[in-house]
Amino acid sequence: MSIAYPAVNISYCVRCKWMLRAAWYQQEILQTFSSKAIDENETTLTVNCAMLSPSLVAGTFQVAVKRDENADWVVIWDRKQEDGFPDSKLLKQRIRDHLYPELKLSHIDKPNKHGGKLVTGQSPEPSRDDTCVDCKTWEY
Repeated sequence: MSIAYPAVNISYCVRCKWMLRAAWYQQEILQTFSSKAIDENETTLTVNCAMLSPSLVAGTFQVAVKRDENADWVVIWDRKQEDGFPDSKLLKQRIRDHLYPELKLSHIDKPNKHGGKLVTGQSPEPSRDDTCVDCKTWEY
């Protein structure tokens, strides 16, 4: 089985239990980019593959895109560098900006709130370093 491009890869820490979060972003990406008109005469799949990649590296949550098989993966979101998770709107904008800068995303093109970071009513996220309690107590 080969990868169809353009592709998106979401790497997430299994010990932090971020699989459902990663799957939610995956479905948001596929829903938005499943078929868009690149020009007025042609509708095409704009993201052909959205993969989930479990990681044992503490605190990992990265989203990367790859235009074609000869291109390199480009990280468009790293939770440790960005200090949190992205709002899905910002993530979609970054995917679009990298793969199809000319593509219009309608309401997604409106300005972002909260600096594009996901804001929830939950307790604060783990810090950017590798201090996740679940990760530190993981038994191999």
